[in-house]
Amino acid sequence: MRDLDRLLVAAGRSDTAAFAELYDALAPRVLGLALQVLGEPRRAEEVAEAAFLEMWRTAPHFDPTQGSALARAMATTHRRAVDRLRSDAPMGRGRGDQSSTPSLRTALAQLPDVRREAVELAYCDGRTHTEVGLLTQAPSGAAAARMRDGLAQLRDLLMAPVVETA
Repeated sequence: MRDLDRLLVAAGRSDTAAFAELYDALAPRVLGLALQVLGEPRRAEEVAEAAFLEMWRTAPHFDPTQGSALARAMATTHRRAVDRLRSDAPMGRGRGDQSSTPSLRTALAQLPDVRREAVELAYCDGRTHTEVGLLTQAPSGAAAARMRDGLAQLRDLLMAPVVETA
């Protein structure tokens, strides 16, 4: 059993020292992933905190034969970050004046077809990168890269100031 796995098993037995050690080992990766998905430090920190809280609550159910502690941490973080993106998305939320930012639909339309399809399958339909790869007939690594690059491009498009012509 790997060290991180051993620590998560111990945390499942309410060993707070083991969980603190696990936190110290995983925090840079967890925060880095959240920041990569969300692009904003404050939201990434909130997601990382929520991911660690979930890991603490579910630690008693951790089985290292079913996957590593690192994989669990990354999957939990990614899922929570995507959920946060979805909950923060302006599309259909009626959050007041959105005129300073292009709509999500407009930004999605500006993505290259392969990226738009990957982003829509993953973040609108809830598909994994493996499922996106199967549906688009691309290797799962390529599908994951399209999702990542599409999301980054989408973030840039949504954050760009709108230039109005008179």
